[in-house]
Amino acid sequence: MARSPDDASHVDLTLGELASAVSGESVEVRCWSQRDWRRLIVEENAWDASEEDPELLDGLALTDDGQMHLLLEDCNLLARLKHKDATELRGEEIVNAAYAVSILAHEIGHFVEPEADEATVECTVTETLPELADGLWLDAPEVRRLVRAYRAHARTELPEDYLKDCG
Repeated sequence: MARSPDDASHVDLTLGELASAVSGESVEVRCWSQRDWRRLIVEENAWDASEEDPELLDGLALTDDGQMHLLLEDCNLLARLKHKDATELRGEEIVNAAYAVSILAHEIGHFVEPEADEATVECTVTETLPELADGLWLDAPEVRRLVRAYRAHARTELPEDYLKDCG
């Protein structure tokens, strides 16, 4: 049985074009199934002596390689935004959408500011969201709704080293 992009790890050309346009860098976006994600993170940990937990890490930017790595479920959710009105999403749906969009924006931030720490990059997320709007088929009210959900839910779940006063 053939696997579809919805359930198999793959390179997402649409997200890659969007990330490249927003960051001004050439970015390849790879979307990983849970099984492949764990393997990727374990391998990356071995190469750079990190101890990242695949269960806690939601995105990875390898700026020197021009690669962004995302969870397949987030890539799929980003693709489905094209067919939804984000202003009508409620509860877990809006939180998940805000989280997926913020992960994309955060990882793009690493290409914009490759030397910045996680907290500095995280401060750029709400600024980057409007730049992602056209590529994610979002209008201004949808972006405002996602920014509010991000601030109220997704940002509050971040680890301490991702948080600082963004001013």
